Amino acid sequence: MCQKLLSISCIRHITDEIIETVHLVRTTLLGNTDEIIETVHLVRTTLPENTDEIIETVYLVRITLPENTDEIIETVYLVRTTLPENTDEIIETVYLVRIVIKNQYNLIRKEQFMLLDELLVRKKNLECLIYEIKRHGVKGEKNAMLRISTHNGVPQYYLRKDASDKNGIYLKKQDIAIARNIAQQEYDEEMLLAAQKELRTINRLIKMEKEDILLKPYEKMHDSRKEMIKPYRISNEEFARRWLAKEYQGNPMPVITPYRTVNGEIVRSKSECIAADRYAARGIPYKYENPYKMKSGRNVYPDFTLLNIRTREEFRHEHLGRVDDPEYLAKNIKKIDEYKENGLIIGKNLLITYETAERPLSTEDIDLLITEFLI
Repeated sequence: MCQKLLSISCIRHITDEIIETVHLVRTTLLGNTDEIIETVHLVRTTLPENTDEIIETVYLVRITLPENTDEIIETVYLVRTTLPENTDEIIETVYLVRIVIKNQYNLIRKEQFMLLDELLVRKKNLECLIYEIKRHGVKGEKNAMLRISTHNGVPQYYLRKDASDKNGIYLKKQDIAIARNIAQQEYDEEMLLAAQKELRTINRLIKMEKEDILLKPYEKMHDSRKEMIKPYRISNEEFARRWLAKEYQGNPMPVITPYRTVNGEIVRSKSECIAADRYAARGIPYKYENPYKMKSGRNVYPDFTLLNIRTREEFRHEHLGRVDDPEYLAKNIKKIDEYKENGLIIGKNLLITYETAERPLSTEDIDLLITEFLI
């Protein structure tokens, strides 16, 4: 115990360095937000204020921790003894900025796909317009043009046979239908050219959006070279691969059931197995009981964390398995309210399914979530 107190005393000599590190929270959020949040929340939620209690706590933990316990003890005490007085404000700021950054990123992704959707709608409208002009447009005398002049404020119409005919033949009042046809024909021709020109531009933009030219410099690299760089842009498929490859510590509560998914996870219920297998069959990336950090720093473990590959948005899915049990239902309503206070909102980024003894979960329930939120 004394040895550890001595170590702590020595650590305190590098206070300035640690304070500088903590202040970097405000300037390096985009790079290592998750790590900073995790460290600061650890300090906030696991360290009592009384030093003697801290020493005793760490001593007790030391007995059961792995081989790198000394490093853990030093790190915890180092942070605990050098944090500035406004630690709580820093924690709250980091948490809020993390949410803002994620929301802004999701908004940019949505706007990107809204643009593509708008281009596709515009393309369809232009194709319909071109078809309408070609099918129903006025067909008159080839190369005929209309010249209009005014005399005493009254329009006069002249039929020009071609561009070389500067004046044209005067059209009498009874020939006004000819003038209208020529005017409509000229308008249809101009409209057709304009629509075809815009359609060519739209097609090029759609091609660029779908191919995403900015991906090519990275995708053409050899795998060994890819590992040496940090790309500015990656494909949705590569994003999903990295998302799935990121390791996480799931719910520490043991899972002892016979329910095994097609991906090999042991899950807690038959319904969770149905959901997981349906997500796998539909190509929806998911993580089972992936931790979600609350404002307090406590981790919760929603049943599934899901990824919409197209928009790169994350969703949490909670399945309520016994809503006909009043006690179970009340407990889960309280949990959902807590989720809401921590940024998980039903219909936005939190998906809920439920069942009763008479009405079990079905694959159609999962397909509906997939259609509405995940593709």
